[in-house]
Amino acid sequence: MSKSARATAVLACLLGFTGVLLAALGAHAVPGMNELSTYQSWQSANILHLVHAAVLLILAIQLQRQPSRLLLVTAAMMFVGIALFSGSIYLRILLDLSGSANIAPLGGFMLMAAWLLLPLSLLKP
Repeated sequence: MSKSARATAVLACLLGFTGVLLAALGAHAVPGMNELSTYQSWQSANILHLVHAAVLLILAIQLQRQPSRLLLVTAAMMFVGIALFSGSIYLRILLDLSGSANIAPLGGFMLMAAWLLLPLSLLKP
């Protein structure tokens, strides 16, 4: 397995683990989950976190089959998008940073850009 495919697969697995861990944490240990907006924010962050972890694992397989710099950039953008979108929401809720700057939209933009880049990276020989 190539270094980039291996690194992407390991990262995807770690993201999957942290996604499940944070789902459990949100279900059992995060204060404020009885507020609907807090619950919905956590759920949105967690769903996108887990979905993109699975997508990154698929991208790792594709990187092994057909190495591509563009595909690697797409995977990196998804990772950064998850970190910014989901990570900022988790931290905002866990640390009660409701008045702080919200960088989740930047993460969402990165995820959308990665999805737009993905077909181009798969079509390029």
